[in-house]
Amino acid sequence: MKHILIILLLSISYTHAQDLAPLRQRIKKLQLYRDTMIWPAIDSLIALTNTPDQKQANIDARITKGGFFLTFSKKEAAIKYLEDLHASHYQEADQKNKYRLLNKLALAHMSNAEYSKALDYALKSYFQAEENNDSLWLKDSAMKIGQSYILLGRKDQSIPYLTQALDLAYTHNDKIRIIQVSNNLLNAHNDKLDQEPFKSYLIRYINYLGKNKIPLDSKHAGILNILEIDVDLIKLLELYDNISDFEMSNTRMTLVEFIYRELVKKGLTLKAIEVLNQELSSGIHDNSQEVQKNLNSYLAQSYALTGNWEKAYEHLQKYTSGLKSLRGENIQARIDSLNVLYNTAQKEKQIAKQQLALSQKKRQNQVLGGSVLAIMFISGLIIYMVRRKWAYEKNLRLQQKEIQEQKLLRLEQENKIMAMDYVLLGEENERKRIAKDLHDSLGSLLSSAQLQLNKIQNEIDALKGMNLFSNAEALIKNAANEVRRISHDMMPEALINLGLQASIEDLASSINNSARMNVSTFFSSFNEKRIDDKQKLGLFRIVQELSQNAIKHSNASQLIIQASMEEKTLTLVVEDNGVGFDVQKQLEDKKGIGLQSVISRVKHLDGEIEITSDQDKQTVFVIQLSI
Repeated sequence: MKHILIILLLSISYTHAQDLAPLRQRIKKLQLYRDTMIWPAIDSLIALTNTPDQKQANIDARITKGGFFLTFSKKEAAIKYLEDLHASHYQEADQKNKYRLLNKLALAHMSNAEYSKALDYALKSYFQAEENNDSLWLKDSAMKIGQSYILLGRKDQSIPYLTQALDLAYTHNDKIRIIQVSNNLLNAHNDKLDQEPFKSYLIRYINYLGKNKIPLDSKHAGILNILEIDVDLIKLLELYDNISDFEMSNTRMTLVEFIYRELVKKGLTLKAIEVLNQELSSGIHDNSQEVQKNLNSYLAQSYALTGNWEKAYEHLQKYTSGLKSLRGENIQARIDSLNVLYNTAQKEKQIAKQQLALSQKKRQNQVLGGSVLAIMFISGLIIYMVRRKWAYEKNLRLQQKEIQEQKLLRLEQENKIMAMDYVLLGEENERKRIAKDLHDSLGSLLSSAQLQLNKIQNEIDALKGMNLFSNAEALIKNAANEVRRISHDMMPEALINLGLQASIEDLASSINNSARMNVSTFFSSFNEKRIDDKQKLGLFRIVQELSQNAIKHSNASQLIIQASMEEKTLTLVVEDNGVGFDVQKQLEDKKGIGLQSVISRVKHLDGEIEITSDQDKQTVFVIQLSI
């Protein structure tokens, strides 16, 4: 039963293997960026500044290039480049560039494990900075001297320089150097954990991190790496006591968690419980629910390891009280299991006082309790998997239904378009037939009648007092003209023989000749080869319908027809200066067959239409088609 509790308590976290493919891809991109951008840029900068009046800028750019060699791990190339630069340009460099060059050389030799050469350049920079009373470069040079001594195994000699560098870093509030130099100082003292300098450096460093809200993190601080040396735990606890007044709760918890893990690892679980209880009751973390939750979790695990189920249950309840619904089902399962274990432990105390014969029954109850927990866990897992499967199948059915509905909708739209094609095609064929019949049959008959009347003209002229012939001839001429007009409207010869532009211009001329309205046409970048016959016929019918509507309803004196083409769009604009109408009302009431016909034809051509009109104002139709 104890093992079951431990497993439940320690099953909170898990790890995943990370896929390295994205990291490799990023490295390739960085290498490409370096080769195609950085090197050409720095070489261009060196070339641009290679003039007498920009000598220091040129030296600065060359030192930067040496730094890039180091950044991209080209150590030997960096050393050779910087050494050549030192030999050729050091004397003419200003003091700032001298400092930079010497420190870059020290860093390059240090990265190549040439610690003595690194020390020589760092000392040279240090003495120059000391002579010029330059505290900024004195700080960096002293740090590199200390690092070189540590790498040479001469830690005692590094301490004075590192101490000076740390004081200067605090003076200038240089956070990066404070972190770097503190790590070096702690490293220099890591074999003297029981001595006061190590403790003072560590406490000063941690307090600085706390005041500046910098978390205690081994990625940049390195303190945990230093503490993980196999030292006596008593010394570790003394170090813990020395920083017990530290203000930053999360940073303090990092060290407490480390001490807790070390104690449990070494089998000192009771001591770990003592440390955790002291931390929980200190009052430091009263305002941090997250820290209290973690401390109760560690205490529950520690008490479980010692077999104290009552205390483990108590702290696990405190741990779960602040989580609300987070992992609700799993947490409740753990609480239920602890309830069973707690009740079992109470029963065991009573059974221990009874006869020895009941011991077998007690063991059976324990086994039964474990089996129940296992069955509950497996049942819950099965129910979860079944529900997931049901949810997946339900989503799949919904997706299939949605796809089917989309297919039906698309098919319905295609059928509507096809039906509209057939209707318009039938309408145009009927127009052609009627126009042909009017032209061939009725037109011929009227022409023949006119010829017959001409033959008897001489006889009728004798009847000077009567106008019968003139009236009949005028009626026949009007009938013939009306037949030609109707035939032309149904299927204009200009559209068949000359194209859309000629047809629209012919229609405008016809209206102008009738003196019913003045019509103007404008065509811009209009190439009829870019539109098909279906679009030509549809556009002509739209212009024809809008012209007739303007004549009949608008009381307009001026009609303007404009057509233009851009890359993939044809725009047709028809506007008049008439009285206008309420567009929304016309559309909602479904009145006006002409307007509905225009809108239907535009939709049939996969186009868009915009109508602007108000009562007592002009009307503008803008139609756009894709070509």
